[in-house]
Amino acid sequence: MTKNSNYDKALETRSSMFYLFPICTAVMAVLIITKTAVMCFLMARKASINFHNFMFTKITNASMEFFDSRFVGNILNRFSEDLLYLDERVTYSWFFIFEGFIEIIGIAILMTTVNVTFLICSVIFVVALFLTTLFYLKVTNTLKRVEISTHSPLIGHINATFEGLSTVKVAQVEDILQKEFDRHQDLYTSASIVYMCCFRAFGFVVHIYSSLFLAFIVVYFLFIDNDADIGNVGLVITQAILFIRTKETAFRKFAKLDNEMTAVERIIEYTKQKQENKQGMAVEKWPKFGQIKYENVNFAYDTKHILHNLNFTINSNEKIAVVGRTGAGKTSLISTLLRLYKTEGKIFIDDVDIATLLLDLLRENILVVPQDPFLFTGTIRENIDLNGIYSDDEIWEVMAKVGLKNRFSTLEDKISNSDAELSVGQQQLICLARGIIRKNKIAVFDEVTANVDSETEDTIHRIIQENFDSCTVIMITHKLRFVQECDKIMVIDRGNVAEFDRFQKLLKDTSGLFYNMFNPTK
Repeated sequence: MTKNSNYDKALETRSSMFYLFPICTAVMAVLIITKTAVMCFLMARKASINFHNFMFTKITNASMEFFDSRFVGNILNRFSEDLLYLDERVTYSWFFIFEGFIEIIGIAILMTTVNVTFLICSVIFVVALFLTTLFYLKVTNTLKRVEISTHSPLIGHINATFEGLSTVKVAQVEDILQKEFDRHQDLYTSASIVYMCCFRAFGFVVHIYSSLFLAFIVVYFLFIDNDADIGNVGLVITQAILFIRTKETAFRKFAKLDNEMTAVERIIEYTKQKQENKQGMAVEKWPKFGQIKYENVNFAYDTKHILHNLNFTINSNEKIAVVGRTGAGKTSLISTLLRLYKTEGKIFIDDVDIATLLLDLLRENILVVPQDPFLFTGTIRENIDLNGIYSDDEIWEVMAKVGLKNRFSTLEDKISNSDAELSVGQQQLICLARGIIRKNKIAVFDEVTANVDSETEDTIHRIIQENFDSCTVIMITHKLRFVQECDKIMVIDRGNVAEFDRFQKLLKDTSGLFYNMFNPTK
């Protein structure tokens, strides 16, 4: 039996198949790796980076109303959980959906070669599964939004707790914070569990459809086409099982992808926020003197009026102390100077209406040192010279002026905003050094000594006097210890400039607000 041409052909076929199979396996492995690298890595990476950069640009350029109406947890949630879905899950789900539907079509065609009836059955099965998926998505999309939105307060609470951890420990309110955290976590986990239960219920319904589909095929071969070839029966049943498994995976991934796209929707929502108007004209060598003039300036937040008809002039190189009760409008005054909000009236700096200037030009020429020092993660050089335009000698010179030259061995020493090795006073001194090296004509100090000890407070005021004598200085303060060193005192009361004159003159007015603030026992 072996000595014939058919046997020789069989041996040749076996040999060719023996080599063809590993070659096909190797080619398939290369194609799968290439497909995964291109679709799941390169495409996903590019999309994620583009979404992140686009959202970051839109948020950083958004108007202040955007930040006033949203908690920090909502913004952090967009850059954490929502981007996580885009980074790791959306492309992964889309990949399996694409692959699954291609397999479904191929298997359906293979089953149709045995009997056209199976094609009709497959179409009915797909349509029923598709309609069920649409019904499921109406519920789970809403549940997914609720789950993600309840995660934002949880993140915001954790962030706020860590920022005020020292206050929490001093006040001994750990139990209160823990109960608040548990309440936020319970709300989030309850929404998450309901979403998971709906997903499992959808899987249960899909299993029922699959069982009915497989049962129909078995019944068909048992009672209708019982003379079918045994090979065709085995082929159809095995392919039906693979068809069911692939279809279940594809539709589950489709439903999951639709839910995960909620995160992409939320990211896109943050890219459509109202942007600051940065348009304007560029004025060379501006400002030269630093004179500030307010004419009938009004500012309202929503419907609440904060500043009312402000009219005053700050001459070049004057040092102005802005005082007033909490909520009087001191910080809002600075907000109008930086064009953080839309205001009525006109503000002039060196006789130039700031509303007509490029926004970046305006802000880069006004130094602002806030109450809470902010350091960038990086080196001391990167924190002081933000644009990389100053030499090492200039940086060391300003470091010596603020008394930190001996604190760092090189300009490449690493620091960060949460650097435990630097006190709050030292961090504030670095912020002052950052301002000194810029040599702006206008400097604003917003409660710069609020969080430092008395010795550091004396140092900061000495540095301001020695290094900002040729600047127009606006100093917002609640402490009246150093206000007599300023040229004039501006008292803000309920959004109005109640008093604006020299220290000695205001102190002589026994019925004035400043006199009562400076002498609270009188």
